[in-house]
Amino acid sequence: MGVHSSLPVFNNVLSPKKRCAFYLFSVLAVIMQIKKSVITKISLISIIPAWLLISLFEASTFILIDPKPVIYRAWETASNIEGKDAYRTPFKPHFKYNFLAHGDSINMLHFKPNPNELRKQIFTVDEYGFRNRVGLLNNPVDAVIFGTSQVAGANETQPNLVSELLTDKYNTPTYNHGLLPLQRFWENEWFMKHPPKYVIVLGTEKEVQESSWIETLAENQAPDYNPKTWSSLEEWQQENLPNSNFGLNKIMIYNYDQITSLFKNYSVTRYLINKLHTEILNKLFTREQLAKIYNNTELDYDPSQDMIFYQPKEGNPTLTEKSQQDIKNSMTVLKQTRDLLKKRGITLIVAAVPTKAHLYYQAYQNIPESQQSLNVLEQELGVNEIEHIKFHAILHKEAAKTNEPLLYYREDSHWSARTNQIVAKLLAEKIKQLSQSTSN
Repeated sequence: MGVHSSLPVFNNVLSPKKRCAFYLFSVLAVIMQIKKSVITKISLISIIPAWLLISLFEASTFILIDPKPVIYRAWETASNIEGKDAYRTPFKPHFKYNFLAHGDSINMLHFKPNPNELRKQIFTVDEYGFRNRVGLLNNPVDAVIFGTSQVAGANETQPNLVSELLTDKYNTPTYNHGLLPLQRFWENEWFMKHPPKYVIVLGTEKEVQESSWIETLAENQAPDYNPKTWSSLEEWQQENLPNSNFGLNKIMIYNYDQITSLFKNYSVTRYLINKLHTEILNKLFTREQLAKIYNNTELDYDPSQDMIFYQPKEGNPTLTEKSQQDIKNSMTVLKQTRDLLKKRGITLIVAAVPTKAHLYYQAYQNIPESQQSLNVLEQELGVNEIEHIKFHAILHKEAAKTNEPLLYYREDSHWSARTNQIVAKLLAEKIKQLSQSTSN
């Protein structure tokens, strides 16, 4: 899980040869110091200053270099995990990111990303802390999308998000409210005053079945919430970080060990050593061999497709007793949601996308349609008169096209830009159909 980096600041200071020589000299100096200490049997006390200097250098590289050479993903960099308003906004307001990224599974198996697995990622957060362009809510929007990281776009660039495609390509201004659940919608005064025409629940079939997009539907328990707007990222940082209970002072005092670990894991030297380690491993072993060496219970690598599956058992599309109960529970929640939204003049649309395992995992390719839980889910949505899109047949047909990009990235657990384009097109058609029927 990481982001490819070219160490932009060092590129402006040292030439590639000088930079490599500098780090090689640093590593050799450390090795020589250790060997010298062992050979001459210098006491432990004499090694401590050298260790402190190395630690100081590693820490300083993290502090002084910006942007950081190693980032977990744009997602984690943007996440509002330390702010006091984190319960209400998933990201830091006015945050901007523009870099290369690869999938969230590749590092766990020590795979070196191929050139086609490095994708440009633009990540923009609005003044409220959601992944939209700044100023989108200056005017009422037609639709609001809810969902998990699939909606908020954990590994997708901004122009490829469903919300952006609906807004720009299909002239349907759409607000991306991922990653927070629908309960935040009930609390939001802005949407009370300016209700959208449509609320879209978008996720994988499992996410929709398990109602992972919601906390509670008790509307009378939700306090009114007037969302705060921020003029800049700096304003948010000043109010949220230095002087709050969740600020940097508390982190430094009570979580020194975590900060130290962060420095050690994400320093320049650590990054270069890890990169060299990965280069060597991928020269010596194939991906199939590495997948066996670094056996991970959460991942399954299919060499025939060069594809990594995250928790493939969780994506099993087979209808089971559990999935039947999940669908039953989900129908109860969705019907309540539909009725509550209808009171505000809002139409609910449900969009359940087949999982990556459902579309591509070899063990699940010959399951009869009658025994697939997504088919049952779509049937129940129809029986209960909940507006929805039947993705099962459409995306299976699209997945079979060998001359088109995949619907899920090979090395990532999230669906691809192509899937977003298909979803946006079908949602736009659905909204147009509903709009025409309302007019008639």
